[in-house]
Amino acid sequence: MDSSFQVTERSCGFREFRAAVLDYAKQVRDAGVTLGQEAQMARQLIAYDLQNSLSQLMSEVKALREIFMCRFLWKRWEDFDTSLCSIAMPAMLNGAVAWMVLAGSTLCLVVLHYKIWRHLLDNKGVGEELEHFAKKYGYLSTST
Repeated sequence: MDSSFQVTERSCGFREFRAAVLDYAKQVRDAGVTLGQEAQMARQLIAYDLQNSLSQLMSEVKALREIFMCRFLWKRWEDFDTSLCSIAMPAMLNGAVAWMVLAGSTLCLVVLHYKIWRHLLDNKGVGEELEHFAKKYGYLSTST
């Protein structure tokens, strides 16, 4: 295969083929080793950048926490947190569960109504066919 990804066929013997396959295996192994080394270098750089950005974020969070502890806002924040997490969220979850139960019940009723409708429709068709054959062949009649 050349640089423009064009495959050129050529005939070779078993030894040439074996040598080519071994060369390909060596190239793949070398590429894997190089990739591992580059990944290790990148991992160290990523860890350093992540630590640097997280330390800035954590210092801002720490400053906000210290500000709230010493001020009147902390009490209001606690009240908001309590009302949201202890009152509103459970109520929303209960409502969601109730809607899911209602949706499941509705689905069951729709399936039940469909099954009943199909049963009645099929029986109507069977009755009409039975009447048709009774008239055609003269059986199931009450007159003798």
